[in-house]
Amino acid sequence: MEFHFAPSNVSKFIFLVTLLIVTTNAQNNNLFSDICPKSKNPSACLSLLKHDNRTNKATSVQALGIGSLSIAIDQSILSVNLLDNSLRKKFLPDKETYLYVNCRNYYKFALVRLSEAKKEFGDNKFSSARRKVAVVVNAAASCRRIGSPPPGIKSAIDMSDIMFNIAYVIMQEADGKKI
Repeated sequence: MEFHFAPSNVSKFIFLVTLLIVTTNAQNNNLFSDICPKSKNPSACLSLLKHDNRTNKATSVQALGIGSLSIAIDQSILSVNLLDNSLRKKFLPDKETYLYVNCRNYYKFALVRLSEAKKEFGDNKFSSARRKVAVVVNAAASCRRIGSPPPGIKSAIDMSDIMFNIAYVIMQEADGKKI
């Protein structure tokens, strides 16, 4: 059976592809508009979820959860690396060194818990994943004890705080809906 793209078939094909794209975008927008108002920073949530390729095509809470956990894991890795770099510099006073070490350790702990949560979420163990993410939500808050961190570390702390909260909101949503 041979199929030829006659002009009428091409226009039908374009229409179907356009319809698929519009439908997917509408599903994403509905999903994002359900989730983001429940987060600490709805505008940042919407921007992050819409512009990251791990979440922007998500059409279910489960897909969004896996993507948001991946972003949160990457953010934890970035934070650990930035803090490690700062600790390698010998200019920190002892009191600040302790705060940086403590903060880095919170992010290492968060990284382990987020990785466990991602596996459990993928296995449909939503309550367990939610509890693991709930523990890490405070990691960024503990790092705020660093008086005046350099701009890169401050940005990492702020972004982690936002991303951990978004992941937690999505975990709550999934646990409540029992997908």
